[in-house]
Amino acid sequence: MSQEGFSFRSFVSVTVLLLFLLCVISGAALYIKPQGKVASWQFWQIVGLGKTGWESLHTISCFSFLLLATIHLILNWSNILKYIGRALGSGVAHLMELVLALVVVAAVICSSLFSLPPLQMVMELGEGATDSWTQGSGAKPPFEKAERSTLSRFCAEVSLELEQAVARLREAGIRIESAEQSLEEIAEANGTTPRNLYLMMQ
Repeated sequence: MSQEGFSFRSFVSVTVLLLFLLCVISGAALYIKPQGKVASWQFWQIVGLGKTGWESLHTISCFSFLLLATIHLILNWSNILKYIGRALGSGVAHLMELVLALVVVAAVICSSLFSLPPLQMVMELGEGATDSWTQGSGAKPPFEKAERSTLSRFCAEVSLELEQAVARLREAGIRIESAEQSLEEIAEANGTTPRNLYLMMQ
């Protein structure tokens, strides 16, 4: 029984498939993510990855997918040319496949550029998922990059008495080393989010 050697073509095909799945998964996570400031404020995560992690994963996996897909096309270029030649010269059925593929691509482009239904619903669903993260009390930060502010500055910005805010946090079991710690640092040290700290202070 003979063993086959390593096949570069098979390696490329399998890698393209796996990278495609990774692009789909990371794209789906980013499709439903909240706005950047809300993601930071709520410490938004899916399976341990936050917004920045998912963005990095999606960008790198898509770049790698395009690179490997290009190699895949080069390896199969002769077959692609044969198919196009057959479609153009050997009958209506194969020509219809090519024309239909071009029509689908054109429809996707036009729907994106001119906000045409039904594909525009995809954008609307994504916007709805994004907006859902901003519902509820304190869902949005009270000011830009509030989570990076020190506790003392944050209280001043939102008109809260610092001593009273610290007392309420400590009553809720929050450990605070200094009022010069950022909300982000306090939240991470206590396993909560800046948003929850704000709600506790109120």
